[in-house]
Amino acid sequence: MPIDSFHEGADSLDDRWDTLILCTPADCYVDVLKTLPWDRLARIRSIVLMSPFLGAALLVEAALPPNRQFNVICLSSYFGDTKILDASRPLAATTKAFKRRIFIAANRECATLHTVRRAVERHGIEVVTMRSPLEAEARSITTYVHSPLVLCPSALEHVLFSNGPDRYIYKLHPEGPITPQVMRSMVRLWKEISTLLEHMGAQPVNLLKFLNDDNYPVDDVMLRRDAITHFPDFDELHQEYLLFVRYSALLVDPFSQPDEHGRYFDFSAVPFRRASVDADGLWQVPRVPLEDHRKLSLIHCLGQCFDLQMPHARALLSNYESAIQRFIREKGAGNCHPTILQETTQAQAETIYRQWSTTCGKAESC
Repeated sequence: MPIDSFHEGADSLDDRWDTLILCTPADCYVDVLKTLPWDRLARIRSIVLMSPFLGAALLVEAALPPNRQFNVICLSSYFGDTKILDASRPLAATTKAFKRRIFIAANRECATLHTVRRAVERHGIEVVTMRSPLEAEARSITTYVHSPLVLCPSALEHVLFSNGPDRYIYKLHPEGPITPQVMRSMVRLWKEISTLLEHMGAQPVNLLKFLNDDNYPVDDVMLRRDAITHFPDFDELHQEYLLFVRYSALLVDPFSQPDEHGRYFDFSAVPFRRASVDADGLWQVPRVPLEDHRKLSLIHCLGQCFDLQMPHARALLSNYESAIQRFIREKGAGNCHPTILQETTQAQAETIYRQWSTTCGKAESC
């Protein structure tokens, strides 16, 4: 798809657009909206969030001009695997694969939702419409999976401090972080997020069904359908076991064709990126785990607004905070990129809660 018009900054935008699609990291949504000359963009009525975090639609609603009505449309996550293959051509991106299914919702009924849905479906992707943006936002797999995998001590040690061989996000110990303890972490975090969703009036997910049916399935001989369906009803130990089976079953792609040696595609070989020095000589922490910490921190702060105890989320956050403090001490604060130190999640959570209280719940102070 060619770019018809490129604007470096918002000052040159003219009033010919009716839909704004935000493709930035979700924690930049408000910053982007603040730069727009809304008095000159009278036609915009719909905002599409391509990869929001939990509560992003409420946060965006609160940041929009109050004297106008906007449709805020959320996709559960970006629907493709798109990368810039040549750094010298930053406007040329290649999409290598599409998701099987995504979820979509809007803060009100609008034609734009159906337009976006049809555009995504043209790529062969199933699009499921949810009752509210919050329920679409809750169906981003990284919300449940990344924090236990990348905020555990072994993963943080590798990303921030190790010069040794690569380790892989979705492999079992010692090649990666997955252990029975990490599966326990995933179960407990899922339960805490589910409780928050219920308090906000949204339907929680069946984690195993979501992983299998909406992301990547495993062979039926590894996980029976009744185990997937009834996953929320099992005791915690049984849930941990089923998640461990699921990740073990996906060390290789069970649906790939084996080579002449009987080897299947090494599906789980997704290496951790490590902290590195940028062009300005400043240390940067990679998006995984930096964005995962921010996303979980926001969820934890939002839970506090509802007087919810989220001890496991807090424990994962503490893992990261202890590791990053050590990293900054070792590298020197002046040698670290400012993004490492930015923390806006408390203010974001309070804004989301106030907007939720106004539009969804009872107005209370957070």
